[in-house]
Amino acid sequence: MQKLGTETFRGEHPAIVPKALFDRVQRLLAENGTSRRRMSPDGTGFILRGLIRCSACDSAMTPSATKSHGKLYKYYRCSHAEKNGHGACPSKMIPADRVEQFVVDQIRRVGSDTQLQQATFEQAVAQVKAQRRGLQAERKRLQRDLVTAKSDVERLVGAVSRVTGAAGDAIAAELEKVQRHVQTVEARLREIDGEHDRLKTQEVDRDELARALAEFDPIWDALLSPERERVMHLLIDRIDYNGATGQLAIQWRLTGFGQLAAEVGP
Repeated sequence: MQKLGTETFRGEHPAIVPKALFDRVQRLLAENGTSRRRMSPDGTGFILRGLIRCSACDSAMTPSATKSHGKLYKYYRCSHAEKNGHGACPSKMIPADRVEQFVVDQIRRVGSDTQLQQATFEQAVAQVKAQRRGLQAERKRLQRDLVTAKSDVERLVGAVSRVTGAAGDAIAAELEKVQRHVQTVEARLREIDGEHDRLKTQEVDRDELARALAEFDPIWDALLSPERERVMHLLIDRIDYNGATGQLAIQWRLTGFGQLAAEVGP
């Protein structure tokens, strides 16, 4: 219903979000276990929580909120300045609404500029390749380390059975240390396999990236605070703010664009 002056009448207008897109948003919310009861429809969430750092003193910028005359004011405060006084850091704080809107506008800018889209796509592809090369190099190094460590275990197992007293205790302690190292290396190798599989799911297709960015606005408008925060963490690695210069630099998590494209797929 809409009201004009003293008269009330039924308003009929097209949906802000197409039904198919709305249904996909609901699916995303359900898949991530997010209920609307736990969301913040009043917008009091901090969608850049954990992403902003004060580059002037290399400290985290943490959410803070105050109320004045019934109005809520949100900020990201430099934790160093908060602990040691505002004079300790030139950044002090930055209004949350302003910095959040700036970041969202940058994503929209990529979505509306085909040249920026192409550059983002190329950077995302290069980032995935670089991460794969890094994982492969680490895997080879750990596999060599694991062979050596297991050989040491066999040697120490044989030695501990032949020696008693203080020397035997020392060998047993060394054996325990090497066995823990083997467990640590094996656990990291499993993590590398998982990260490699995850990168496969984040491969970026040029058309999918363009579609995901084109649909960013209606999807963003349909999401509430917790899911908006999750999307920011998907797309951004960190944000550096320097209050002395007023500069704000965004480091994109480019592989996240591939994941976003997969999530908003039909």
